[in-house]
Order: sequence, then C-alpha cells, then structure tokens
Amino acid sequence: MNLVARGGSVVFFGLYGMDYNLELNLFTLYWKDATLSAVCVPSGQFPAAIAMAGQLKLEEVISRELSFSKGIEAFREKSSGREAKVMLCFEQEEHKC
Repeated sequence: MNLVARGGSVVFFGLYGMDYNLELNLFTLYWKDATLSAVCVPSGQFPAAIAMAGQLKLEEVISRELSFSKGIEAFREKSSGREAKVMLCFEQEEHKC
C-alpha cells in the first residue's frame, strides 16, 4: 500500500487459495483516497482472449516503447501525462526497444 499514489488504485489479480488472508491497514487506503479492487478471470476465458489479441492494433494505443532496464523512466513518462501508454520491452538479441 505504500506504493499507491493519492487517488490511485490497487488491483489484486491472480489465483489465491480459498483460505488466503491478507493483512491490510485500511487507514492507509482511506488516507490516500485510494481504491481497492479484485479481478476474477475464469481460466476458460484465456483462449478467447489470446485469439483476440492478434486482432488488436496495439501500435495505435502504445505511444512509446522503452527497454525494461528503463522502467523507472517509463513510469515517470506515464505519470507526467506526456505519454498515453508506455510499453516495457524485455531486451532480446533479435529485438531491442
């Protein structure tokens, strides 16, 4: 919760056991005027999402690409409002951002 900005959102996603408990200081969320939400995506929806991914025109959405090693810069750019979407790329020999 220390990482969430004032007015920001915290989203929990993934798979947790049914008996998983999270200790959470709600005052921190209150004081930061933050939102807490959870996302549940049934595993049966993954094939449809993957099939749809090829139809998306991501080049129209992503305004800048940066290497993963420049992650801090990417967050600053996004936070400044200068960039709509910043994509972090993992550096590989055949593709560099």
